[in-house]
Amino acid sequence: MAAKTGMRLGEILALRWDDVDFNSSFFWAKRSYRRGIFTKPKNGKSRRVDMTPKLKAALKKHSLKEKKECFSLGIEPELVFNRYGSGIEQDYIRRVFKKGRV
Repeated sequence: MAAKTGMRLGEILALRWDDVDFNSSFFWAKRSYRRGIFTKPKNGKSRRVDMTPKLKAALKKHSLKEKKECFSLGIEPELVFNRYGSGIEQDYIRRVFKKGRV
């Protein structure tokens, strides 16, 4: 997602499903997430980010998977990328990529 959109990791981790517009193929980068805290993006402004058709298809597939997992836990999916309903830390993502598990 970062490679296709130019978004920063914190912006990706703060993305909520209500920021995503599948009909118009874009989403809003409105906030950033790091160490359990949501803040404004680095430049202080929200921005519209267009989705490629491939990214849109991947996010739709991910949406179905997330809804299924979250509902089985009895929670409503809010963040696009989460672990058991809460935010994912940037350090965790970096460790996973460093180990080559992706």
